[in-house]
Amino acid sequence: MIMLKSLLERIPIEFPKRFLYHGTFRAFLPSIKKRGLLPLGGNEAGNYKFEMLYGVYLTDLPSSAGYFAEMAQTENEKIPEEWLDEKAILTINIRKLDKSKFEEPYVYDKQNIFLYKDAIPPTAIVNVEYTNRWGNKLDL
Repeated sequence: MIMLKSLLERIPIEFPKRFLYHGTFRAFLPSIKKRGLLPLGGNEAGNYKFEMLYGVYLTDLPSSAGYFAEMAQTENEKIPEEWLDEKAILTINIRKLDKSKFEEPYVYDKQNIFLYKDAIPPTAIVNVEYTNRWGNKLDL
């Protein structure tokens, strides 16, 4: 018997025309503005404890990007809990990226995931919005 979850994960995901999002924390922005978003483990605190594919993880919804920032905090003791009150949701203009470096999109925990197999330059980051742990927008 095929599980509903398996069927949903096989539904093709339409690739966005212009923007994707990445969730991080305000504390990382000085480094990101200089060096861009580095693939897995490219910041001081690292990323998740469990094994992940090499690349920068993006999603098609800002709220999903915030969700993944929260997951990073729960998985990594080097990211303080108070950083959840200053999550940074980065808007990435995918027209400034090499499309051949994207893996096939997939679904994880009901979130659409787009894996970019290289660094994302600062010039591709076109906006930053700040939210707290409850998803409320902040003026910082």
